[in-house]
Amino acid sequence: MEDHELLLLSWTQLIAIQLIMGEDAQSSSLRLLEEKLRNEYNVTEIQLVGRTYDEYAVAFRKDGENQMIRFDVDEVESIYDL
Repeated sequence: MEDHELLLLSWTQLIAIQLIMGEDAQSSSLRLLEEKLRNEYNVTEIQLVGRTYDEYAVAFRKDGENQMIRFDVDEVESIYDL
């Protein structure tokens, strides 16, 4: 997995926390991740576009090109085990 993909996984994990705990949970960490992705990897317009029992789907723009990445639900929700 590339560095920006690992950061997108972290972003998705923080979004998963917000879905349970509310919009204010982890919002400053989320902003920091978004800034790092934008400034260091040219990744913008990050958006959770799907969530099923099996996976989370995240859409984003990298270098001006629309892209999507999917993460296994266990990978994302492993953050709950911390």
